[in-house]
Amino acid sequence: MAIQDYTFGGMKARVWFNLQNLPKYTDEFLGLNVNKAVEWLIGRVRISQRVYQATSVNGQQEYELPENIVEVQSCSYDGEPLNRMSLSEFVATGTAQSTVKDAPTDYYIQTEGTKKYLDLFPTPDGEETIEIYGIQLPDRMAVDSASLPFAEMYSDCVEAYATFLTVKGQPEEEARAAQWLSIAESLLTGTKHIMRVDKTYKIKRARL
Repeated sequence: MAIQDYTFGGMKARVWFNLQNLPKYTDEFLGLNVNKAVEWLIGRVRISQRVYQATSVNGQQEYELPENIVEVQSCSYDGEPLNRMSLSEFVATGTAQSTVKDAPTDYYIQTEGTKKYLDLFPTPDGEETIEIYGIQLPDRMAVDSASLPFAEMYSDCVEAYATFLTVKGQPEEEARAAQWLSIAESLLTGTKHIMRVDKTYKIKRARL
């Protein structure tokens, strides 16, 4: 039995197979749509949960997060879970708490354009481990040998959605596009869960 190729090249090849009786699309265009399909999948299934880890700095309240974090789900400090502040709580108490140095009990996520920042309250009074749980977009695949940790489980869904993206917007392929979108959606049914990836990333130091 042939072994399924779950690499970037393998997924592009199967998208092309889905389109075998259409004019040949460039490899670059197929790759673009495979990467877009991966982003769509993560947005729908909430997979690729990762742990981001940093060490607090005495007197430093704000920490810059990696730009490819889509969503922050929870945060802990020195192994203790922190309470996530709402915007109203941040506005009401965050400023006052920022002048106090102690072990943090709360956190708030600020978004400025494409950047996200973690604010700890009270401001840390020492060096302890900060752990953040969230959803991260993987790096876009660029070479045929590239792969994803969840490709084996979700490659069919990625390929179906990439096929939809390739033919959508073409009047003569409207029915085919709808068919591939339906296939991609159906492959998600009953599969929504968060997949833990056992990997740790370092957060960059805060802005100066």
